[in-house]
Amino acid sequence: MCEYSHAMGNSNGSLADYWVAIEREPLLAGGFIWEWKDHGLRQRVDPKANPTRSTWRYAYGGQFGDHPNDGNFVADGITAADLTPHPATRELAWVHRPVAVSAAVTSATMSAPDSPRTSISAFVVHNRRAHTSLNDLLGVAVLLVDGESKHEEAIETSLAPHQRETREFSAQLQAAIAAAPQHATMMMQFRWTQRFDTAFASAGHLVAWDEIVLCDPVIKRSAPALRGGVDTISDHHAADAVFTAPIRLALMRAPIDNDGYKLMPGFGEANRIGGRALARWQRQGILADTIPAGIQHVQQRQVHDDGSVTYQHRVVVPDSLAHLPRIGVRFALPSEFAHVRWFGRGPHENYPDRNSGAMRDVWAREPDELPYLVPQEFGLRTDCEWIELVAPHSRVRIDALSPATLHFSAVHHTPLQLFQARDTTDLLRTTDLVVHLDVAHRGVGTASCGPDVLPEYEIPAGTYEFSYVVRRI
Repeated sequence: MCEYSHAMGNSNGSLADYWVAIEREPLLAGGFIWEWKDHGLRQRVDPKANPTRSTWRYAYGGQFGDHPNDGNFVADGITAADLTPHPATRELAWVHRPVAVSAAVTSATMSAPDSPRTSISAFVVHNRRAHTSLNDLLGVAVLLVDGESKHEEAIETSLAPHQRETREFSAQLQAAIAAAPQHATMMMQFRWTQRFDTAFASAGHLVAWDEIVLCDPVIKRSAPALRGGVDTISDHHAADAVFTAPIRLALMRAPIDNDGYKLMPGFGEANRIGGRALARWQRQGILADTIPAGIQHVQQRQVHDDGSVTYQHRVVVPDSLAHLPRIGVRFALPSEFAHVRWFGRGPHENYPDRNSGAMRDVWAREPDELPYLVPQEFGLRTDCEWIELVAPHSRVRIDALSPATLHFSAVHHTPLQLFQARDTTDLLRTTDLVVHLDVAHRGVGTASCGPDVLPEYEIPAGTYEFSYVVRRI
């Protein structure tokens, strides 16, 4: 194993899976990411040809009048051409962290493995460094209850290289845990920062982080059972009148570079490299942003006295349409919804096979902008209990019901706009905020030059049910 992960566009899936194997197997020492930065060259674009959009771009093969060329195949960096880190850099920093924290396994924690509230009362600190202690780092442990900090304490250690130590929870921490509501989502977060200024980072720079789940209810809220087999959605009402487009089933994502080379049709098949998902989705009609025949969708809603609305969906995927890009819904909000808050994994973009370094917390930010040289799917956040879309004088809040968490993204482009654009000067931008809410989303893998997603990150055929409540605040 040498160049074990390829960083072309939205990529680097299964970094954490690789490092589970590397830590377990003594004969594995690690590997290299291909590669450091995108090789786009800054290029001016005639403003007369495109007066409403950008007048410059980072150009790739074929945009210099060169032929033959390899398109954007040199845009495969963990950072952008201007050295802005891509979102996967955060996952890479996590798998390379110098100190790791995990739950201490005891007889008490193993006695009730199916209980949502564990009996964890200790944690293990592991110095992953080969040559130095942890004297240069400051550690802190934080108890979060439903995303709110309830207790914080320092961790002092001078652990030697490659050594581990077990720490019992303090009496104050155990008291804070006991005081938490029985079915709250509860976890411990551990952060390690630089104690002193160094040549590579100033004091306070975050170098390692981990979380331990103490209570993770499978279903925190219940929804009524779906009835019958027809769509019962009819008129608009208070909670969804704010939407500028109706809630609709969404199966398409803008293909990432690992799904196939959209700029070089036939190149992958001819050279037996690259992903095959893009070609498959084109044959199935998925990339026309339509719902192919064979997909069964039941959508129902229940309006409540407080104006909130419960939505329920059942999607049946036949064997012939297995391995879809996503299963969820899409809607749009007016442009004044310019901020997003959520309780889930973050703060950075993350995907089902690239989210181990994304901590579950309450995060807030503006909607993402495209971080990749060639427009493609971006901006997902996984495992979210709730999402708020925020305008100056109002909020739309979405609470997951069943399952207890959903994935979401909120950007200013539709999947079709991203798919049709070759670079940022082609990319159309909507005034609306386009929101996806997914019960399932395909991983990203590394298939542009390497293996595709692992089977557990595919979306198999079967029945998918999900529900959520929407309210205007």
